[in-house]
Amino acid sequence: MLQFPVMEVEGYRLRRRRDPSLPAAPRSVPWSLVAAHEAQALRNHYQTVERLAQRGGLSPAELVAVLEDRPWTSMAAPAAIERLTDLVVEFEAVDPDGVLRPEVVEQLRESLHRPASELLSPDEMRQRLDLPEGD
Repeated sequence: MLQFPVMEVEGYRLRRRRDPSLPAAPRSVPWSLVAAHEAQALRNHYQTVERLAQRGGLSPAELVAVLEDRPWTSMAAPAAIERLTDLVVEFEAVDPDGVLRPEVVEQLRESLHRPASELLSPDEMRQRLDLPEGD
C-alpha cells in the first residue's frame, strides 16, 4: 500500500527515550487517507500531496490539520501524534463504502463481553489492525 511520510518532530525521539509513556509517532500513513484531503493540503501548504511527500511529508500537527480539513494551528507533539493515530485507526477500520470491516466488528463484539480489565489498549488495537507503531 502506498504511504505518505510523516516527518519526525525535532527532539521528540529523545523525549520518548526519557519518557516511554509518550505516544510513538507513525512514520507514514495511508496515501489514500491524505489524498482525500488534497484541497486542504493545497490551502495549508500551497503544494500537492505528491509534492509534499517528495519533500518529506508533513509533521503530525500539520497532517492532523489537513485530515481535519482546517487551517494549521500549533499542537503539542504528543496530542498531535495521538490524534493522527486515532484518525488512521478510524480510516483503517472501515471499508471504502464506510462500513466497519468484519474483523473490527468481531473485535468490538468480543470487547463488549470482556471485563474492563481485559479491553484492548490503543497500542494493542493498532497492532491487531496491523498499523505501524512508529518509533
